[in-house]
Formats: sequence, C-alpha cells, structure tokens
Amino acid sequence: MSRFERYEIREALPGDAEGIAFVHIKSWKTSYAGIIDQSYLDNISYDQRLALRKKILASKDPLQLVVTLNGQIVGFADAGPLRPELHHERYSFFKDSQEKRAEIYAIYLLEEHKGKGLGRALYQHCRD
Repeated sequence: MSRFERYEIREALPGDAEGIAFVHIKSWKTSYAGIIDQSYLDNISYDQRLALRKKILASKDPLQLVVTLNGQIVGFADAGPLRPELHHERYSFFKDSQEKRAEIYAIYLLEEHKGKGLGRALYQHCRD
C-alpha cells in the first residue's frame, strides 16, 4: 500500500466491485464522449459491468489496483500477462522470448481526479 497526497493505491478487494464498476462507466462516458457513439455510452449497463468486475475480482487475475480518496474509489487499473491472442501478429515475436512480458489492460480515473499524477502512479504500481 502506498500513499499519494490524500490518495491511497492498493490492491482491489471483492468489496470494491461496485466502486470500480461506477468509475469504469463514468470515466467511459467522460473520456470517450465524441469518440464513441453517444447512444452506446448512454446504454452501458451498470449491472453488466458489476457482474464482470465481480468475476474478475474473484479470479485474482489480473493484478487489480484501486485509487481511493477518503475510502472512495476514484480510479483503478488492471494489468497482467501479455495477451497475444488479442494482438495477433503484432506481438508474435514475444512467443519465443524468454523475457516476461506484461500489459496494462486498463487505467481509468474519474475526470475530477485527472491531472494529479494518479494515472502515472497506477502505471508505476503495475510495473512494480
């Protein structure tokens, strides 16, 4: 666990599913407005995101981190092994490599907490 101003970065717990689902949806709606079709953003299902997050948290894989402010989740990150099945030929040269490769699957923050170095801190925690 580490502190960043009044923020705390820690591993996600099963009880964090609701907060992570909320951040995921809200950050998509602000970050992708004007990029992704608005009707899609308007219809993102909280129940589906919550069910998915509960499943991910139960699996303990990938690494899942949350950023909290006074106990409230304001951001999260997921990281784990490189997923070559998603990247096809772009990463085929890693197949025979003895080096460990990893990937950050997601980093999301609520809009009002951006610009404070939290994304960078999450990235660093994922790398460590």
